[in-house]
Amino acid sequence: MSEECRKCGNDFWYEKGKETCPVCERDEVIARLKHELAFNRAVLRNVIDIIEGILEEKS
Repeated sequence: MSEECRKCGNDFWYEKGKETCPVCERDEVIARLKHELAFNRAVLRNVIDIIEGILEEKS
């Protein structure tokens, strides 16, 4: 059964309950992962800054 993607409008063969084509789904996943990666990097930078601050206080 062919359906039109709600995002890009391309026709695609879909699984029941899917509203977007595989390409748009992939793009959404990539965007979400990039956002999570940026957040994790920021958290890691903060942790490193805290550890460096503690080490400087001890020396």
